[in-house]
Parts: sequence; structure tokens; C-alpha cells
Amino acid sequence: MEAGDEIVETQGKIVPGARALQLRPIMSKQVGEVLHLRLRRTSGETYNALLTGIKKPSA
Repeated sequence: MEAGDEIVETQGKIVPGARALQLRPIMSKQVGEVLHLRLRRTSGETYNALLTGIKKPSA
């Protein structure tokens, strides 16, 4: 991922135009769960990325 990349889809749900409250439960993952993203570069190229949930660091 690079600065300027736009998330266009997560878990099969279109992101542009969606409400944050609709996306929050979809994007919130437990430790070890995988989040599937489709992103678009400023050049227009799209690609897929997988992110794995990790334990939040202690304060």
C-alpha cells in the first residue's frame, strides 16, 4: 500500500459512498481474522490486499 491509495471495496462491500457506521463492523476484526481489501492507486490500477487483525498495543 502507498500513500494516496483509495480503499474501493472491503469484504465485498463498496466503500465510496458508504456510511462509516455501515463499514465499521465489517472492518473491525479480532486477532487473527483477515480483512480483504480492494484498493486503487492514483494511476487507476486496482489491487487486492489482506490485513490480519493483531492485538492492540498496551498504552
